[in-house]
Amino acid sequence: MRPNADKRDIISAGKKFAMSLYQGHENYATLNELRVHMYTCKIKKLSVSASFKLASFPPTSAACEQHSLRVYLQVQEWLGHSLDPVMWGWKSVSGTLVPITTSLPPAPEQLPNLMSCNCKVIAATDASVCGLDCSVVLCVPSAVERRVLIMLSSTMALMERTFKV
Repeated sequence: MRPNADKRDIISAGKKFAMSLYQGHENYATLNELRVHMYTCKIKKLSVSASFKLASFPPTSAACEQHSLRVYLQVQEWLGHSLDPVMWGWKSVSGTLVPITTSLPPAPEQLPNLMSCNCKVIAATDASVCGLDCSVVLCVPSAVERRVLIMLSSTMALMERTFKV
C-alpha cells in the first residue's frame, strides 16, 4: 500500500474485501444489498419471538468506508508513514481521537415523522394509554400507520373468524 493512495481506491478495496468475506461478491452489487438479503433470509427462518445477532451481518457501505480508511491509516503507521488521522476515518473530540463509525445519520430523517401513537393522554398524570412518551411523539397516526392498522385489523378479523379467537 502506497502512502499516497487515493481514498476511492482504498474504499473500493475495503468493500470488495468485505463482500468476499461474507460471500456476497457474485450476487450483490453493494454491501447494503447483501445485508438486506441476509436479513430477509434470517427473519424468514425465525419465529416471531426469536432474536438474532445483528453483528453477524456485514457492515453497511458507509461503515465499511470509514473502517477501510482506518485500516489504511494503521498499515501506513506500521510502515513508518505518518498521516493525519482526521483525514483517515477519525475525528477529534475534546482533544481525543474517536473513530468515525459511519458517514450517515443513525436513522433516515423521515423516520421520526412516521412515529406516532394515536393514544389518549390521561390529563391528570400525563401518562399515555400506549406507554409512549406523548410529549415527544405526536399522537396522530401517519398515513403509513393508518395502512398498517387497517391491515392489522383486517388480519385480526380474519383470524377471529378462522380460529374463533
